[in-house]
Parts: sequence; C-alpha cells; structure tokens
Amino acid sequence: MAYKMRLAKMFREVGFTELLFSSENGMGIRNGHTPGVLMTANFQELDHGALMFQYLRHIHDADMPLMVMELWSGWFDHWTEIHHVVCNQKFEAVLRWILCEIGGSVNIYMFHGGTNFGFVSGANDRLSATNDSYIIDYSPVVTSYDYDAPVAENGNLTGKYSVIRKVLHEVAANMSDAESVSETGIWLPNQVPKNLLAAAYGEVKFTRYLSFDNMLQYVPCVELKRPLTMEQLPINDDSGQCFGFVLYRKLVSQPQRLTFPGKVRDRAIVLLNGEEVETVDWTKPDHVVQLLHAKPGMNQVDVLVENCGRVNYADFASGLLNSQRKGLTEIHIDEQLTEDWTVFPIEFKKQFLETVSSSEISDVSWTESRPKSSQPCLCWATFNIEGHVHDTFINTTGYSVVKYLNSFYARKQLLL
Repeated sequence: MAYKMRLAKMFREVGFTELLFSSENGMGIRNGHTPGVLMTANFQELDHGALMFQYLRHIHDADMPLMVMELWSGWFDHWTEIHHVVCNQKFEAVLRWILCEIGGSVNIYMFHGGTNFGFVSGANDRLSATNDSYIIDYSPVVTSYDYDAPVAENGNLTGKYSVIRKVLHEVAANMSDAESVSETGIWLPNQVPKNLLAAAYGEVKFTRYLSFDNMLQYVPCVELKRPLTMEQLPINDDSGQCFGFVLYRKLVSQPQRLTFPGKVRDRAIVLLNGEEVETVDWTKPDHVVQLLHAKPGMNQVDVLVENCGRVNYADFASGLLNSQRKGLTEIHIDEQLTEDWTVFPIEFKKQFLETVSSSEISDVSWTESRPKSSQPCLCWATFNIEGHVHDTFINTTGYSVVKYLNSFYARKQLLL
C-alpha cells in the first residue's frame, strides 16, 4: 500500500493530471484502496466479479466508473498441464453482464494471444495471480501465451472474437437514445479478416550436429571451488547469468552415486562420460542418482541445469522476487561434498549462435549426420519454401528441445 501511495504522490508532484488507476485481482483488492486512485478489477468468474464490484461501489464516489481492467479470456499454461480454455458461453455471459447489466467498462486480457520468446516465460508459485493456490510451490510457464484469446497466438480469429462482436451489437442496439455511431462510440465493420492459411512442408530431417563437447569450446568456463548459482557466477561484469543453462563438470574416480541436497533449480540432466543417466527436476528434493556404469579410473560427471523460468508474480513481503537463484550450490558424490568444479554458463547469446552457425569459421566441428548418442547437442536442419510463404508449425514430439529458426530463438519444448 505504501508503495502505491508513493507512486501516486510522485505522479502528481511531477504534473500528471490524468486519471490514475490500479489493476487488482482478489489479493490486490484485499490489500486495500489507494486514496485518489481508481481501483479496477481483474477476474474471470461472474461471482468473483460481483463481489469485487460490490466492494468498488462501496469505496468509490457515485460518479466514478466501474471498470474491469483484465477480463481474463483464458489463462496461461504451465508445463505438464492441459491447455487452459474458457468456454465461449461462459465468457459471453460475463461480458454481457459487465456491459449490459452493470454498465461497466471492460478491457479484455488477453485480446490477442502471444508468445514468450526466448527464456522469458516466467513461472508461478503457490501465491499465484488467480484466487486459487497451486499444489506445488513452483510452476514454470510454457513458451506459448495463446491464452485461449479472441485472436489466437498465430493471429487467427477464434470463437471468442465472434462473441465480442455479438455482445457489442447488443450494447449498440440497447442505446436507443443515441442517434449516431459517434454518440454510441461503437462501430463494427461488416466483414472480419479471414484466418491465415497454414501449410505443411513435410518432414524436416537433421543433416548435421555439433556435439556437446565441441559446442562447449565456444562457451567460456570458470573454475570454482564450490558450485555457484547462475546469478552468482563471476561473468557479465560480475552481474551473473540471467537465462539459459549452466553446466557443472568434474572428473571423479569411479563414482557410485550423486546427491542433490535440497532442490534442483530447476531441471538437471546428469551425464556420466557423455551419456545421459537421469533427469532430475524441482519436484524431487534430496534426490540421489545412481551412477551404475562408472568405469575403473577417472570418470567425467556432468550436471546440466536449466533455468525453467523465474517467478514473476508474488507478494512482495514474501521476499521471493529477490531471492530466486537458479542452478546448484552443493553436489555430493558418494556422500561427500565435492569441490573444484568447472562451470560453463550456456546463455545462447546472439554472438554464440552466430559463431557456431557461421560457415566462415572453419574450426566449428559439425558432424555431417544425425546424432547417434543421447547426450545434448546442437542439431541442424534446413528446408526450402517455393512459392508463397505460409505459416507453419514445428512438431517436436518426443524431443526435449530449444528451437532456433534462422538464429532466432522461437520456443522450447520439454519432456517431463
């Protein structure tokens, strides 16, 4: 509350005269009203909206508008969940109630679904943006932000788009005192855009790959006594690593088991001598990985950790937003805290991608075939489009991948 009051005071002091508003869900409304600021509501369910509007009528002057700043047309998805949808009939009933019965104003979130490009999809914890709590304390969000919106992620119109047009026609018809479009403020075109054509371009095969070790030649490493999280690494002018993966590597004499005290943040692939042994994620605290195929003498132990996304919505008092760390701080091998690790921050920055994909750099050792082992690698595939270019989709079922198209990071897909 003090923070929002200070923001409002600052805006007024520098000369803002426009209406100030706050956009609140159930948790925000419970935290109280900022004097001089229009409080608006965010919801999806009609009964939630009725309770919020009842409160807003109580705290606002009679001449202040009722506004839904976020009418949730759907919801975002977390890894392992089924795609969230809100049935069109339910959405229509809530929208009609806001506009026709309550006489309120509405902003639809999302109207156009989108994409969380790169590694910025984020996550939620138990204290989520909804009025409900999640079962587990960490839920990473998928790359797609389609949101079951009126305009889909790929730009196509959905059934909700037709629902909105239908309700707005009703609103315009009910404004019997208005004599022109300019008075109602509502103008709807007779025709709507056609959905985009998509095309299938057939199977695209990998033609070459860059092995994990060859890829690491282009990733500067740091030598550390103890493992550090991404944020603590002495790179990027001591600002640490923001996104991507971090690899912890060590040579060990005939190891038998590996233990992660606490939780992995967030998903670790354990490799022994370059071969995948097991994948461990944040749902498995104090997990022990058996290294059954260690050979006599020295063995290379690799732990490749992915940052699946940081929680970006939480109660500020929880301290969560300032305390998230990705990676590892302890690795035990055969019940002993193990030191002296070589750490590779794999950030997939533009310069790295341009280097490994450049045909002008002769020492980049791409192998002209499909990968034959289970270790991580970079794979190369090309396809040509003749004639008109249409939208298309990449089906990577069965793979755990990060996808780049012409060096642009499109999205990732996990197998959990």
